[in-house]
Amino acid sequence: MLRFTSDYGKEQYLQLHGITISEPSYHSFVVYGDDQTFHMSVSSYHQVGSWYWQTDGLEIYRGSS
Repeated sequence: MLRFTSDYGKEQYLQLHGITISEPSYHSFVVYGDDQTFHMSVSSYHQVGSWYWQTDGLEIYRGSS
């Protein structure tokens, strides 16, 4: 559903505010690349209708809030 790709060693920032995801698929949020330099700020995130045990939601990376 949300997929981000980044180069290794490149600092990247993602800001999410006010998103509601309904009945997300498996792997609703995936980052490909260097997770050591990827940071995000999340506020007012809602996930509803998660009917499968494997629905994972957001993964918060080091240096994120």
